[in-house]
Order: sequence, then C-alpha cells, then structure tokens
Amino acid sequence: MKRFFRAAVWSACVLMAAGVEITAAAPWIGPEWNYRIAFTARPELIAGACGHPDFTLLLQVDGSNLPFVFEHADQDGSDLVITSGDGMTVLDHEVVTYDAVGEFAEIWFKAPTLSAMSNEFFLYYDSSGSPTPPVPGAAWASANLAVYHFEADPNLGMLADHGPAGNSAVVGPISAWPNGIVAAKIGDGWHFDGLTDHVYAPNISSADSSFTVSAWFANVTLDPGGMVALQVDSGFWDLSFRRTGGSPNAALHTETGSISWYPDLLDAPAHHYLWTVDAVADTARFYLDGVEQAMKGHSWSGQAFVGESIQGRVGIAGPVYFNTLDLTAGVVDEYRIVEGVRGGDWILTEYRNQNNPLGFYTYAAPEGKTVVGIDPVATGPGSGRITVWPNPFQGVAGINIGYDGPAVSVRVYDVAGRLVRDLYSPSLGESALRLRWDGLDNKGTSVGSGIYYIRAVGPNVSVGTKVLLVR
Repeated sequence: MKRFFRAAVWSACVLMAAGVEITAAAPWIGPEWNYRIAFTARPELIAGACGHPDFTLLLQVDGSNLPFVFEHADQDGSDLVITSGDGMTVLDHEVVTYDAVGEFAEIWFKAPTLSAMSNEFFLYYDSSGSPTPPVPGAAWASANLAVYHFEADPNLGMLADHGPAGNSAVVGPISAWPNGIVAAKIGDGWHFDGLTDHVYAPNISSADSSFTVSAWFANVTLDPGGMVALQVDSGFWDLSFRRTGGSPNAALHTETGSISWYPDLLDAPAHHYLWTVDAVADTARFYLDGVEQAMKGHSWSGQAFVGESIQGRVGIAGPVYFNTLDLTAGVVDEYRIVEGVRGGDWILTEYRNQNNPLGFYTYAAPEGKTVVGIDPVATGPGSGRITVWPNPFQGVAGINIGYDGPAVSVRVYDVAGRLVRDLYSPSLGESALRLRWDGLDNKGTSVGSGIYYIRAVGPNVSVGTKVLLVR
C-alpha cells in the first residue's frame, strides 16, 4: 500500500456554537450598499448533527425567487457580497454566471461552518462604491484539487479550474465540439459526443492516498456502454465518467481488480455520481444522488484500493490518453477532485443543495439601507430641513440643506428606492449646504419625468423631501 500522507477529516464531528439570528437590526457592512436580503439554508436539509466546516454552497438567483436583485444590482453582478448572519462577516464567493436580462445567476460561496444552527446569510447588492473583487479560488477549501463548472465554450481549448489549485484542463480536439456547451443540471455543462471529445488536466499533483471524486452526469444518448467508471491505476489516474464496454453500472477500476455497484442506471436525467477511496481503511464507496449504494460485485486480489497518489496527467470525464473505448457519451457538469474522504452527511447535504438550489433556502423580504420618502424633520438631536426651488422643475433645481450638526451626504433616489445621483459627500464639514441637481444620474444620463426623493443623511440626522421633474 502506498504511504498515506493526509488524514481524512471530512466526517469528524465537532461541537457547534449557536448560530447568529438574523434580524432587521443586524448592522450593515457599509453605507455604500443600498439593499440586502436575508436567506437561510433550511435546517432539515442539512444532514447530520455535526457542522460541516468550510462548506461551499450554491446560491442560484433567478426571476422566480429574487427578481429585485436584477433590478438593482450592477449588470455584471460585480457589486454582490455575501455575509454571514451577523450582517458584517464577508464570505468568499464567486459569480460563475450573471445574466441580468435573462434573470439568472450562479453563485458559489464558502460558509465557515454549515449546520442547522449556523445557516443564516445576507446577500448585499446595489452598491454606490467599488466593491473589492472576489479572490479567485477562495470560495473553495484548500483540499479541492480541481473544481470545474464547464461554463465556457470548449472550443476555446481550456476547461478552467475555479478552485484554489489552478489545475485548468486541456480540451481535445479543439474546434470539434459543435454541440459542446449545453444547458445542464447547474447552469451550463458540456456535451461529450462519445467519438472524439476528451479533456485532461496535465499537472494535477497530490501526495495524498485517499480522495473524493464527483460530478453530475446525464446519459443523454441512452447508450448501454455510456455509463460511468472511476479508474485508479498506477500511472493512469483516470478520474472519468467513461464508457464501460456495455456494462450499465457505476464501477471502480484499480490495478488489483474492479468493483461495481447497483443500480443499473440507463436513463437520460442528470444524476450525481460520487466515489470515495480510502487507502487507510481499504474501502471504496459509491454514492448516487447523495445516497450510498450497495455493492453489485467485485473481482480483486489483496487490497481493493492500494492508494495511488496523483502525479501529472489526469483524465477529466474521459480517458487520460485518447482511446475510443473510454470516451464519455453524455452531459457532464460540476466535476470535483478533492483530497480526503468526505462523510455521508456532507455528501447528502451537498447533493440536496445542488439538486434544488432554489428550494434549499428560505428568503426574507428585501431590506433597504435608506428608507426613501418624505421626511422633512431631522430624526437626530439636530434640527434641519431640505428646501427645493423651483418645485416642480424642468432644468436645474436649487437645493438648500441646513441643520445644526455635522456634515451630511446628499443623494437623489427614484420612487423605487434606487440610487440616481450622489450630490454631495461630507468631506468639507459644512453644516449648511446649497446644491444643484440638473436632472442627470451618476452616469451623466438625463433621467425621465417623475417624482424623485432627495435625502440628506449624517451621524445624527436623516432628512428628505420629494421633487417633481418635468421634461
């Protein structure tokens, strides 16, 4: 048996502290975000009594669950931020897809701990500032050797690794994928034709001897030889969903023999396939759609899994080296290679999140940082008022703000509460301001006729009034 270098700790049970309750009074990460929404992972869908550390979750946003995000956030989703339930702790995330017109977003974020007691989060959006871009790979735990979303066109020649290791894979042959990128289980996936399409990662390296390998696979051609197998031989790490020579089952092939599992699947819908191979315990397990399956048969001598480390070239959803017997026929999505053995509770929770990301959470009503409306009297210890003349106006409106207190920020909002224009920031320290609004937004574009709200906010005051613009 190969030397085991890394402990498999994914199933270890740890005591968890009580989670942070989300309330409307939770502080905001900063004044530049205008909206946020609280969302909660449903506790009954989080398997196991113990928490899952560094658990990466899928948050899918579309017109059916959070349409207002697309109404207010930046067109590329660059102003999205996710925090824990305290409203302040920013979590690492990545935006794989953001389509403001089609109202669809695929977002992954890493929770420090996920449990039935630590399952509350905030999604912030619509920032008037410039949020710090996410750190590439930070949304995934360091044990992830490869994280493939299959979101880009395969004819570009590369399958990007979104994990921390940067193990992007090579596509072959390039310009031979006419139906390569297709709608899949989670966003987009790749269609492998079973004839020439194959992918390999040239430089994956790990001294570990136990691994977890998973992906979504749809046998769309209903090919009896198009089921799935994981090959782990010395010098031939073929972590692939490959043709099995007519045997319609899931299998593990090692240098000492093979194992197969029930059930004999031969259907088109996508299923989640996951193997764990443990060189220390000398075990190999197979999970289908989050549930461990019974062994169908085996043929080996000595150990079932000898514990091969990964050094160099690795087949991804296909053979290490091109051969016509092992080419995948079907759609592949969300492929993972992870060091260590993940436990059954982790696996089931991950499946539930990915299988139904919309139903995995409950959502609160959207919450606005600034309540926009007519509020002519200061709410703090100072006194103040905003006056606008002329009102209504056509070209330029004069704005007078005066109160006994520190300087304020002055902004214009529309009737939906969206920020239109930043008129003033408190850098000069005046306690009385005379400003002008020329009917332009922050991009210098003329806004349409209608009612707008002008609001001044400072440490001890929040005053506002409405103005009618007539074009």
